[in-house]
Order: sequence, then C-alpha cells, then structure tokens
Amino acid sequence: MASVPDAAEDQLMSDEELVRHIVAAPERDVRAFEQLVNRYQAKIVTNCRYLANATDAEDQAQDVFVKVYFALDRFEGRSAFRTWIQRIKVNHCLNFLQRRREAAVSLDDPMRDVQDSRQVAGLFGPGARSEAVSGAHRRWRSFRCHMG
Repeated sequence: MASVPDAAEDQLMSDEELVRHIVAAPERDVRAFEQLVNRYQAKIVTNCRYLANATDAEDQAQDVFVKVYFALDRFEGRSAFRTWIQRIKVNHCLNFLQRRREAAVSLDDPMRDVQDSRQVAGLFGPGARSEAVSGAHRRWRSFRCHMG
C-alpha cells in the first residue's frame, strides 16, 4: 500500500506522480486530486470563458474536472498530464457548443431552418462545410494557445 503524502509533499509531486498516487490509493485520495485542480483550475476556467459567461464557465470547468477525476485510471502517461487534461477540456467544450447550437434550433418554424440551410449550402457550394470545419479548427488551435 502506498504511503499517503502530506500536503507539503503534494506540492512537490509532479502531475503524473499525483495521478499515480490517486489511482493507487484504495479510496481515491481527494486531497491529491484537489492539488491537481488547484494547478489547472484557473486556466480551465479562463479557457471556458471563451464559450460562455463567467457562471457557465465555472460550471463547464467543474464538469471538466469531474470527467478528469473519473477518467484518471485511463491516463496512460503517453503524453503529459497537462496535454491530457487539455484534450478533455477541448472535447468537453466542443460538446458544450454543439449542445448549445442544437438547443438554439427554431421551434417556431422548423422547416425554415431546413430551407435556410439549403440556401446557405447553395450559396457556398459543396466545399463550404469543410471550410467551416477548418475555420473551427483554427479557432480551437488559437483557443488552446491560451492554455499556456
């Protein structure tokens, strides 16, 4: 059984060491996970603010950390923990944007949305979707730069 580090030792442990400790503990070490949250919370919340207001950003960041907590045993160490948590954040934020976009569908005249999408497709041609996707990827690369 792994010894439980004290708070001072938590500060000195790398992210990867903290993850190994959390996963190895019979009952996950919440204090060690809190250390990871403290290390990344400001950046995650800041990045989420690009998507929503401050309150929604806090909620989205909390959701990211919940996903991280329950996925810790799947962290393989093939990349830095920082990269791994960033990927979870980006995927979560993309899903959030998708859900928000789907919720914004007009309920007044659902056929109008279909007609509008056909008009847009006609205006921009068959490559419009791939251009939009590549534009979204450029925005996400810029977004990821703020992770630092």
